Amino acid sequence: MAPPSGCKLIAVLLITRSRSGPKIAFHYPAAPITSAAKQTNDEDDSDIGSEAEHDDVNDDPAVHRTKQRGTENGNAERLLGYTIDSLEKLLSPGRWSDKKKFEVCVDGTTFIGHPVYARNDGEWSSKPQARREHDLSNKNDQETRSGVTNFERDPSDTANVTVTAPGSPSRVPEDYTHVPDSLDSQQMLSLGTSMDSTSTASGMPTEQMAMFHAVFVVRGSQQTYATEVHEHIAKPLSRALHHCQKRHDYVSVQSRKMIALKAKAKQNSTDSRVLLTQMVEHGELAWALKEVYEKVSMGEVAGIRLSGMDLSLHIPPPEVEVSTMDEYSALLLLEDKDALIRELSHQDANLLAQFIREHTPTKPLGKLATKLNIPLPDLLQLAQHLIKWRKARSIPPLHSGNAYILCPSAPMDKVAELIPLYARRFPTLPTLPQMLKVLSGKPIKYGMLIPSRDHRAPYMEILAFLHRHEFVTRLQTCGWLRSRPDAENRLKRDRPISGLSLLSPQLRPVDDDAGSVRSEQTVITTLPACDEDVDDENATHKILILDPADLTLEQSNVLTNMISSLLDVELRERMPQLLRYFDGKHVLEDIAVQEGLKRAKVEDWLATLQAEGHLTTFRAI
Repeated sequence: MAPPSGCKLIAVLLITRSRSGPKIAFHYPAAPITSAAKQTNDEDDSDIGSEAEHDDVNDDPAVHRTKQRGTENGNAERLLGYTIDSLEKLLSPGRWSDKKKFEVCVDGTTFIGHPVYARNDGEWSSKPQARREHDLSNKNDQETRSGVTNFERDPSDTANVTVTAPGSPSRVPEDYTHVPDSLDSQQMLSLGTSMDSTSTASGMPTEQMAMFHAVFVVRGSQQTYATEVHEHIAKPLSRALHHCQKRHDYVSVQSRKMIALKAKAKQNSTDSRVLLTQMVEHGELAWALKEVYEKVSMGEVAGIRLSGMDLSLHIPPPEVEVSTMDEYSALLLLEDKDALIRELSHQDANLLAQFIREHTPTKPLGKLATKLNIPLPDLLQLAQHLIKWRKARSIPPLHSGNAYILCPSAPMDKVAELIPLYARRFPTLPTLPQMLKVLSGKPIKYGMLIPSRDHRAPYMEILAFLHRHEFVTRLQTCGWLRSRPDAENRLKRDRPISGLSLLSPQLRPVDDDAGSVRSEQTVITTLPACDEDVDDENATHKILILDPADLTLEQSNVLTNMISSLLDVELRERMPQLLRYFDGKHVLEDIAVQEGLKRAKVEDWLATLQAEGHLTTFRAI
């Protein structure tokens, strides 16, 4: 399987190292393509073409067959445009690289990984001293019988690989057929291996693995993507493999299976793609590496199992890294609650399951933390976990008082596909096309679509459904304060304006707790005219305050006079608290949530400021 068009991930390789040197135990896909590989193939084709031109000079069939075999062998021993031997050396750095980021860029191709070495004594996990002495005794006896002597580290070895005798024979022996390390062995190879192997079918000892390295090959030299691959894929995968290796010699056993299959395939001249299929079918680690490559290439989550341990890997969406989620944010689940909770059967996931069960996208996370008696930092961590694994998305709390419109990038091509799902969930409510048609018209408060209090819950579920599938977005209101230098001398209006709403200025606001909201109850009103906007000769002298936190002396005086001129005593007292929202950047719909105020009260204050000519606004998505 080749990477999809535009995919940055080219291949994944598994390198292991023993005293005989490094080996590429596995790579996927079978024939990954890079610019270097393409260039090499082109050069090979040119060489073949040159030879063909001279066939009339040297027409000896034997020579032709020799050249053909040489070309085939040359192709078979190349990977990613390089010889296998050079790649193995490049991707098996010395002990200095142990558990560190490995990154090399060659000819526009980046190799990224996280090498892991065995301990200095050659073991992968620590043991009690008595056990170690027992192992050493058995090992020395075994070496004496087999004629194998201890190897000491060669100071000239730039890789600083510590080589020891095979693993401890004190473990309970298993029934197995040992696998030779040499790819040139002419004997029939068995796929069975043992972590305790001390001899092979050929009579040679199985070598102890000193290092393993899962390498991801990335197109280009973009540091950002390479860093993401290391941080979110290579590093956690290597840690998981190290965990399994220390407990079960997992990587050793799995890599021996891979190498055995490669040796057998070489003997039988098996096609590389057939070999790859066999390796994936017979080896859990081979399957896991294939799964990681394919899922990450598609931008999806790779769920794999290593020696009975479940592991999920993926590169989080960019917005997760810079998430500004806080106590005022809400969480929108991207899967049904029941499906998510079924996946959380482990007892350690009880808190997360409780969070999901009580979650609602209409409630800020701060209030949810209080309700569940969970510390806010812990709750935010749970929410971030769901976002990271693409089970949820951070959004402003859904509210019936907000205006929601059809998103310009709405996936209209998916409407037909979603209609049956929508119909099963909301069988007695307006259809999906009907809801989309209404929301594509003139913006209104979403609450104006809700027939009664009893319908509020299902209609909010519809809104969550539309949000989940990215059909709608919130229409946000921002604004600035403005006034005239003589604002305090202006005639105060005595017309009541408490029934107006800035967030839907042409519709009578309806409280969420109102008994009923029917279409015939919708009252169309107009805003009171502002004298300075109609008749005032000095209208051109209005001052717009762009940033209340950074005022000139004139702006400060105008703002002070404007606040003192307000008739609403409570609004006058609250203005210092609200000033920071009038900078054209803050969303006015968020004031109530972030300040812990009643939304209806905030709407009245904003309507008052606008009616008095002190607030100018604009709306955007």
